[in-house]
Amino acid sequence: MKIRLVEFEGTADELAGVPELRHLLGKGEIASAWTDRPHTGPIEAAKDREARKTPDAGGRYDLIPSNVMETLRARAKSDQLMDLSARFINDVLEWGEVTIKLGQSSKSTDGYAWNIRVGRKGGPTFALVDARRSSVIYRLREDVVEACSFAFARKVRPDAAYRVKLRLDSTEALGEAMLLAKEAYEESVD
Repeated sequence: MKIRLVEFEGTADELAGVPELRHLLGKGEIASAWTDRPHTGPIEAAKDREARKTPDAGGRYDLIPSNVMETLRARAKSDQLMDLSARFINDVLEWGEVTIKLGQSSKSTDGYAWNIRVGRKGGPTFALVDARRSSVIYRLREDVVEACSFAFARKVRPDAAYRVKLRLDSTEALGEAMLLAKEAYEESVD
């Protein structure tokens, strides 16, 4: 087997007109995904994938704004990891005095950064959710990890605010993530 990486640049219509690309993609669903619909970025691709799925039973994520859910779906590596990140965000939003917003980036194709910022209304951000890596970074001192099973101290500069990280990859980790979020939330008042 031989694989050669090739970079293509152009609109979906222009790419559809390249015979070599059509041959590479074949005549299946992948080819039609690129040639029959415009492709403008990961959020649009996730919307398209989600439109083919059945709706979420019970509206489990009713507190999460649609643009945040779209970003979670587009960035998460699996449905299970997306679900854990969404459950974390939704549970934190149930506290009432919490805001979330998408981090912004001029380097990404959709204008958003890797993180979803979680903060106290009128206060600072106390946690950053990374849907790509299914992790949460907290604005906490590193000594809180001594009593934790899933969280660990980040190797950062001494003056860094976000010193604790947790890999959100199981329901057990989700429980600890919520406890750390509550602690970071309470410390954000100071």
